[in-house]
Amino acid sequence: MSDEELIARLRDEHVSASRTEAADRIEALTAERDELQQVFDIQWECDMRAIGMWQEAHPGNDLVRPDGAKLTVWLMEQNEALTEQLEAARADAKEAEAYAEELERDLKTCCMAQTVMDNTVAELEAKLATCEKYRDAYAECDRIGTQAVRDLEARLAKVVEALEDLVRDCEADYPPSHGAIKYFALATLAEIKGGNDAKSDL
Repeated sequence: MSDEELIARLRDEHVSASRTEAADRIEALTAERDELQQVFDIQWECDMRAIGMWQEAHPGNDLVRPDGAKLTVWLMEQNEALTEQLEAARADAKEAEAYAEELERDLKTCCMAQTVMDNTVAELEAKLATCEKYRDAYAECDRIGTQAVRDLEARLAKVVEALEDLVRDCEADYPPSHGAIKYFALATLAEIKGGNDAKSDL
């Protein structure tokens, strides 16, 4: 191989290596640029959202864009206020949870009391039913007893009437045998009536 050919070969290898190195460098720089662009785009979107929030909180400033420092301070104030609200909401939630637990305990107590009350009502209803049975039985006994007394009074009235008729018959016709009959009739009348009027006639 001649010197010229060797020089040409070395030149071609150097150019090829340089191109490969340049391509790699371009690719690395492109990736870095894309990464930086992505970071910039995210930052830009965040800035736009923050500016929009600031403009919404300050009506009449739709064309105003606060500088970075002022916007950062405002965002920090908003964050602090929201943090306080969040803590207050958490405290309220904790209090509500405690109140809910208390209500649950009260509900269990009420359920237990309701069960006891239901059992008591059932017992009272059973006792009432028994009392009603006794009442009805006593009423029936009273009715039967009253009727029996009435029947006995009616029979006694008939006996008294018969004995009085017998006494009058004995007084109307007075043979010796009738005296004993009259005495027996008057004694029986006195015992039945429970008085002394009939005995005074003996």
